[in-house]
Amino acid sequence: MPKQERKVTCPRCHRHIPEGKLAEHIREHKGKIPAYLRTLGTPERKTHEPAASFSIPSFKEFFRQLHSNEPVLSSLSEEQIYSKFKKSLSDADAEYHSINLEPTEDPEFIEIFIDEQRNLTLKYSPLLLRTLNEESIDALLLHEACHVVTVPTSLLRVPDTGNEMTYFIADYLTNYDEYLAHVEFVHRFRQDRRFEDLRQHQISLFKNFEIITSSTKTMLIAAKEKGLRIDQFKILQQLHGMVYDALFFYVAEDDSFSRWCKEHELGALNTFVGWIFEDFEHITRLGLSRDETQKKVMTSGTLSMSVNPIMTMILNQIEFADTAKSLHQELMERKQDADLVELWEKRRLLCEKQEADPMNVKKQK
Repeated sequence: MPKQERKVTCPRCHRHIPEGKLAEHIREHKGKIPAYLRTLGTPERKTHEPAASFSIPSFKEFFRQLHSNEPVLSSLSEEQIYSKFKKSLSDADAEYHSINLEPTEDPEFIEIFIDEQRNLTLKYSPLLLRTLNEESIDALLLHEACHVVTVPTSLLRVPDTGNEMTYFIADYLTNYDEYLAHVEFVHRFRQDRRFEDLRQHQISLFKNFEIITSSTKTMLIAAKEKGLRIDQFKILQQLHGMVYDALFFYVAEDDSFSRWCKEHELGALNTFVGWIFEDFEHITRLGLSRDETQKKVMTSGTLSMSVNPIMTMILNQIEFADTAKSLHQELMERKQDADLVELWEKRRLLCEKQEADPMNVKKQK
């Protein structure tokens, strides 16, 4: 029987590609599919209304128009960006084989891809970078260099679930890798001027959070008027897109995000992101191999799906699915990732207690 070719998961579209053809496949991409533009299935929740049909707005076009109207703060050539990134890699003591730059029209500012031979591809949007000053760009490039230090490759080996769950797990693993880069950046460069520049850039992303939450609320109102329910998995992806950017503030022990949540009556969102951060901190302390770590991260992601994303992101309440308790019991009986299950069961019980005590719920809000 001929040997079956090993497949890996593309970190941009999450399709399963023969390992030898990955580089060719990556070059065909014009950009990573934003998480909030993907379509996924619906997890079981406490209510079972029919799902609403709606179109998620084109954030790609929206942000392109938004940034096109912003003042130009920098105008770096590709050669200048290359030189700055090479210096950032040197400052971070990163090891790599080669560097390639890939301008894109997609909404991402900067994104690094590392293949298994340590060849680097830096994707960046010239349109959006020009809205940043050079100090902010230097900070972002240093953060991308920290990715090169903290992970051996950008490839994600995600189990093929046969459905859209594969996308969510890949995004969750990406969030963990972002957390690792934040840890490296904060630990090594807190006293560097680029730390404050990155902090200010992350704060500037709060306006994106406002767009996501307000547009989601608008869709919910429209669905309610029709007596329909929005696919919660789509909201879940938007929620974890916010987690991706908000993790910086937990790593840096900066209260800017928590204050923003309080000002916008989104304390439950702050609580949820804090839970993800706690999971990532716990998993990192275990000192496992890359493969074993990713398995733990996938378990954390699966457990986090029991939380209703609509209640968390819009209605400022933490609500667990009815199936959460039985899921936790089953995993505990099987002694499967008991450490993480215990964390999530304690959180579920805390929310259950708060639901039974209106005064506690009021304090949470």
